Amino acid sequence: MTYNGLLASYSATSVASPGRLPLVWVGQGKANIDGGMLTNPALRCPQRNTACQYIPYQTGCSSARNGEQSAMFVLSGPVWVYGKGANFAFVDGHARFTNLGMTLSPNNTDWRVDPYTGYDKSGYPGFYWWDGCHAWLFRPDYDSGQ
Repeated sequence: MTYNGLLASYSATSVASPGRLPLVWVGQGKANIDGGMLTNPALRCPQRNTACQYIPYQTGCSSARNGEQSAMFVLSGPVWVYGKGANFAFVDGHARFTNLGMTLSPNNTDWRVDPYTGYDKSGYPGFYWWDGCHAWLFRPDYDSGQ
């Protein structure tokens, strides 16, 4: 399981949709990592001795300022952990199984519930949905409106 790194030092009361924002998920898929853990997505914070906190997309983002960009890690295993889906725990405390790889069009998944744009036949993900600065599904200021 991995933690939504965009929430590091972020106030829980500032989350726009706690019932739709993933807090913990299988962000490493079926990859087996011994002796370590990571957040996925993770904030990019290159400045030392400066707070590392999520900064929402405005009119662009800088890779020089802490928290203005994030990244998702490439998986070394399929993300389909249970059948063609995975479990997600949300900020409001509930958890649910989510189908992954369901397409809205021939080449695109549903960006409102799926972190990745597509998968191969074994469940290895392609690129992740993002707003140009942050991983789309994991942004604490995002109100999905579902």
